[in-house]
Parts: sequence; C-alpha cells; structure tokens
Amino acid sequence: MVKRYLLLLAFFFTLGMSNLYSKETYHLVLYSNPNCPYCQKVLHYLQKEGKSLPIKNTQDKKNKENLIKIGGKSQVPCLIINGEPLYESSQILEWLKTHKNAY
Repeated sequence: MVKRYLLLLAFFFTLGMSNLYSKETYHLVLYSNPNCPYCQKVLHYLQKEGKSLPIKNTQDKKNKENLIKIGGKSQVPCLIINGEPLYESSQILEWLKTHKNAY
C-alpha cells in the first residue's frame, strides 16, 4: 500500500502538480507617462510580448498622488508588485521577463 502511494506521489510530482499550490499570484499596476521614453520602452516590451497590465497615467493628478503615496516619489516607470514599487525600466523589464507566466 505504501509503495503504491509513493508511486502515485512521484507521478503527481513528475506532472508538475507540486507547483499547483506554490504558484504565486501577483497584483500588478504600471505607472507611466506617455512622454517618458523609459516608460515607452516598458510598454513596447509588453506590446511585443502580447501582454497587458493595468496602466495608470501620471499625467492624471490622482494617479500621480497615488504613486507618491505608494512609493514616496513620482518617478516613472514604476511597476507596483503586490503593493511594492519597482523603479527603473531595466529592472522592470528584467522582472517582467523572469515572471512572464505570472501575469
């Protein structure tokens, strides 16, 4: 009986069932400005990959105030990941590339 259980367990792990419960979910929001070339770099990547995220334009005063409230500054692009800010287009692109299947 134990042997059968172990074989069944090994089968599920082989199929990747172990990741069923460990897959992390991310809540993402990208703060951007259409006049910012670094923002355009991030947006171009998302478009090229066929991905989309909620985007907040910081030309809107409320969005800019929210960004400052979250991260302490109005720098864009800023990717908010589960409430935590990530600045710099190169770091944002690196995160997006490494977490391609998570959003």
